[in-house]
Amino acid sequence: MRIASVSNLFARSFIIFVLAYLWLSFYLRSLILVFCISFLIMLVVNYVFILLGKRKKSRAALTRKQHQHMNQIMLQLKFTSRENARKLFGRAFSVLGKDVPTFYPLFNINVTTADIIKCMRYARKGTTIYIASESFTSDVIAFAASLDRDIKLLDGHTVYSQILCPADIFPEITVGLKSKKRLTLSELRQIIFTRAKVRPYIIIGLVILLTSFIVRFNIYYIIVATVLFSFALVSLFAVNSRHDII
Repeated sequence: MRIASVSNLFARSFIIFVLAYLWLSFYLRSLILVFCISFLIMLVVNYVFILLGKRKKSRAALTRKQHQHMNQIMLQLKFTSRENARKLFGRAFSVLGKDVPTFYPLFNINVTTADIIKCMRYARKGTTIYIASESFTSDVIAFAASLDRDIKLLDGHTVYSQILCPADIFPEITVGLKSKKRLTLSELRQIIFTRAKVRPYIIIGLVILLTSFIVRFNIYYIIVATVLFSFALVSLFAVNSRHDII
């Protein structure tokens, strides 16, 4: 197990235990009982987090600038001919040391089930078909999964984070995006819940928690500390690992 994984497990266990111990101590008088129940809650919640981490589809976490760059690249690919797009991705696969697959860049259309059928007709039998587009509807995803051909649908995030970025090959930008003045909810979430903020959340939460023992109306301090510990816990779980598709 890597050091980062061990530190994440330790931080998550500490936060869960403190939160459980903090609130159980209000209702139970026996400190031994509070400790045992808190420890049991810590084990159960950790187990749930591990299960969720395995079931959740892994994605490479992008910074805000990378997300903006990805949107710009996806817009540019919409205005790029399929022939030029194939050449671009062919160079990317070569840089990555991989054979160029049966690859269909369909960024300039909203992919439908009819497009999937067309790709199957043009592709040789027995080959894996890769279809790339900015996004796919649930109907298209379900249709591709129901076919007896090996079809992999690569959305914009996968194309950007697992092909273009590792190869450091991008299309020439000729189409610009209007700058956004307001933060979206997704961007705000990326700012609040990041790995870099886990330690500050824990430290400030501990300071506020210790302060609650020497002031009146300590319930308000405990609530604020609980919120900060919860932020730290979400920030730990928000970081996803990379998973290669191609």
